[in-house]
Amino acid sequence: MIVPLVKKELKQFFYSPVAYVVIFIFLIISGWFFSNALFIVRESELRGMLDIMPLLLTFFIPAITMKAISEERKTDTLQLVL
Repeated sequence: MIVPLVKKELKQFFYSPVAYVVIFIFLIISGWFFSNALFIVRESELRGMLDIMPLLLTFFIPAITMKAISEERKTDTLQLVL
């Protein structure tokens, strides 16, 4: 029951170029925090990147889900998803 729903949502998400832009920006920011720690401390540690990850996800998860929620609201199927 959940698999067709996930397939539909992912298909809609990756149909638009906005998804690729959001993922690209997220990867650039995450990579910057990792490489910043790598070049300053000279150790490959994930602590700097993982410390900032909740803050990054606080902004990126709503940006990703806004379109899906608006589409569900437009088609009056939001109650089925929730």
